[in-house]
Amino acid sequence: MLTKHTWKANVSFVFALGFTILILFLSLANIGKVQIIQIEASDKVYHLAAYFVLANVWFLFFYFKKKLFSNYLKVYIIVTLIIFGIIIETLQYGLTTYRTFDWWDALANSLGIFLAYFIFFKVEVFINKK
Repeated sequence: MLTKHTWKANVSFVFALGFTILILFLSLANIGKVQIIQIEASDKVYHLAAYFVLANVWFLFFYFKKKLFSNYLKVYIIVTLIIFGIIIETLQYGLTTYRTFDWWDALANSLGIFLAYFIFFKVEVFINKK
């Protein structure tokens, strides 16, 4: 029988995995000619925002799964997501002719992850005090 805690962990896992796959797809797809959103901003803002959400959905999954985060788990999630971003940048260079490797994108991804870390765990501390 699924408990409320297990149900939240399962749903958050599906959402986190789905968002990870979405980022992978959007990072490798040729969507240059598709204009879905008309916002004048650097693509670095998009990278930061995407990895901010990505980190938060994974933090949320582990929050529901474990309830308490060890420092090791926090570092593991952060490092894994940073490596994921660098691998995607490398795949863009190696697998596509319409995308390039960009260290600035990897940096923006990492900043989004660190921003998510600081906000998520500040909110977690606040919630756990109640």
